Amino acid sequence: MKALLLAVGLVLLLLPRAVAAQGDDLTTLSLEINALQALTELDLEPGQLRTVAGLAKGAAADKPAAKTVKPSAEFIKTLKALHAALLKGEGERVPDLQTKIDELREKETLDLGDRVPLTDTARKRAPQFLKLLSVRQLGSVIGDLELVGPYDRLVDAIEQVRGLSADDLNTLRDEVTEEIGRLVFGTDAKRAGELSKKAAALLDEAHALKDADFKKQQKALEGKARSLIGRPDNLRVLGHIVEHRLAELLSNPAFAKAVEVLMKR
Repeated sequence: MKALLLAVGLVLLLLPRAVAAQGDDLTTLSLEINALQALTELDLEPGQLRTVAGLAKGAAADKPAAKTVKPSAEFIKTLKALHAALLKGEGERVPDLQTKIDELREKETLDLGDRVPLTDTARKRAPQFLKLLSVRQLGSVIGDLELVGPYDRLVDAIEQVRGLSADDLNTLRDEVTEEIGRLVFGTDAKRAGELSKKAAALLDEAHALKDADFKKQQKALEGKARSLIGRPDNLRVLGHIVEHRLAELLSNPAFAKAVEVLMKR
């Protein structure tokens, strides 16, 4: 009986580690897929790959902590199939597999913990990455991005914050204002931060107004938004959007490995 209890206790002790390990494996797999997909779409020349390998060195964020997830067997099988297709360069299989992954991920509400924060090194090197790219390669990056200007983003948020709870307000405000600062000032963290604080104050003002007062003051709030944002050069804003995407790639802890894979093909 003691032996049985000991065995059960050992299983219970190890079970959380086993589940975490599976989550960790899927997180790693998803990070590698993200990196391989981006590089496949960019279709970098050998010389570009060598330069990007140098930019990636020391730029990655720490690997995210493992998350406990319970994906279906079908999801795991499809994710591994997508990873294998990317490794083998079987581009014709990728779109269908990716579509299936997206559908299953939404259906199963899975969070693989595959989002990583941008590193300062990645931010600083992103402009160098951008300069490497051809027009065609820039097009492949831009084609996957949602393009919204800083003024439109702020004006939309002025309405979106209405009626939000304190927690939801904080989440949306922080997300929007960080994006606005980045869109206008790119990697200039000091100026971006100053603009973000002013934009946050404007959103707090909009959130605090009663409905009747908001209707009366909405145009004035939009005018304040225009004064804050000014009229930044559209091409510069677009460049900042692309730089951010490239900084995300450099921050991916699986990106450097993915570059090495493609260099060996």
